[in-house]
Amino acid sequence: ACLDLYTGRADHDLNVRLYRPRILGGRWRWVMYDMDLWAPANENSVERMASSTSAETPYVPQYLQHPELQAKLLGRMSALLATALSPVQASTLADSLYGSHHTALYADYNRWKDEIACPEPSISHAALHTFIVERPAHLTEYLSAATGRKLRKFIVEAPATAYGTLMIEGLELAPGENEVIGFSGAVMRVEFAPAEGCELMGWKGDGSTEQVVTIDPARLRTLRPLLRMALP
Repeated sequence: ACLDLYTGRADHDLNVRLYRPRILGGRWRWVMYDMDLWAPANENSVERMASSTSAETPYVPQYLQHPELQAKLLGRMSALLATALSPVQASTLADSLYGSHHTALYADYNRWKDEIACPEPSISHAALHTFIVERPAHLTEYLSAATGRKLRKFIVEAPATAYGTLMIEGLELAPGENEVIGFSGAVMRVEFAPAEGCELMGWKGDGSTEQVVTIDPARLRTLRPLLRMALP
């Protein structure tokens, strides 16, 4: 659901397959494919998908109308936009894919350019970079309007990986200052797993001494784990 909302996939109600492993505790999951129809960065995919009258993937209307699932969806989106879908990480991934498949992309382009209208791969690559940079601000504004939850920006400072791993909603944050765009009342789970020889003393900005803290973006400005090296 988060990826569909992020990409604004024009055919969000199509090109999806569901499956569930036939094992004890197997969970329903869905797989998206044929991702060629992305929307512009400023397209309100939240409004479009929420206006659906049928129960279709990615079930955005149902999520937004359910208080608990709405908060989980917003928390997950905030975490993704601060990690895998952040401009830095998403741009790095786009550059890596373009570099790895550059030859194949141009071979495909040269094969079809005289038969169908298609942009040169370098143009698509540049357009994707623009989308990656502009999309988070638009998407969070649309989600805020749809849910009535105010946007709250806060900073989570992650230490160097030598000291441990800091995660938000189960996703690893990069070392340094990470800006998170959260939603008031949509609590998020932050966890620090210290490396060997390092101890967590508490959290600056929260006051807790627990390894896992639950934060409300409306009540937080900065969050940083307080660490010390364990005595031998």
